[in-house]
Amino acid sequence: MTHSFKRTVCAFAAGFGIGLYLVAGASTLAAPAKPAPDADSGVVWLTPPTDPEAVAAIAPRPPDSVIIERLRNQLRIERARNSARVAKLIRALRAARAANTYQGPHVNEWTCIATHESGDGAGSIDWTINTGNGYYGGLQMDRTFQATYAPQLYARKGTADNWTPAEQMRTADRAHATRGFHPWPNTARACGLL
Repeated sequence: MTHSFKRTVCAFAAGFGIGLYLVAGASTLAAPAKPAPDADSGVVWLTPPTDPEAVAAIAPRPPDSVIIERLRNQLRIERARNSARVAKLIRALRAARAANTYQGPHVNEWTCIATHESGDGAGSIDWTINTGNGYYGGLQMDRTFQATYAPQLYARKGTADNWTPAEQMRTADRAHATRGFHPWPNTARACGLL
């Protein structure tokens, strides 16, 4: 057996995790029945390589179609993750937009009332007003009113001075459905609503 052939067989066997030993001066390779003797006996024990680069160099490479399919699967997974994140952001954006915009039937009426309740009567409104008089927000709603017509909002955000103008107007709309503009008698009269 030639020296180069022995080296080729040893490298091939090492790549498949097969242990071989070569007795110095022998012309054949043999698989050990027991662990190799120490280095003084002239036996060389060949083990599979543990270095990742060496393993990669001798390991069989999968066909390109398998590699491409793996990459496609990874891409699908990433797209799914990202689309879930994007969908969540879109839902949050829509919820924030809905909380900050009001397109109800009485937007002009609530704006007029808020101008007189918490503004200067000429168009300026302070939707975050809390003067300590027991009424809160641009429409000056008391705690009982808030707890009755917007209990979840009241529990989550506190008093109306912490709500957006749209949230305050939606709450007023709920009250308007059964009470009209009567919870704001003086300012509703000033706006010509009573």
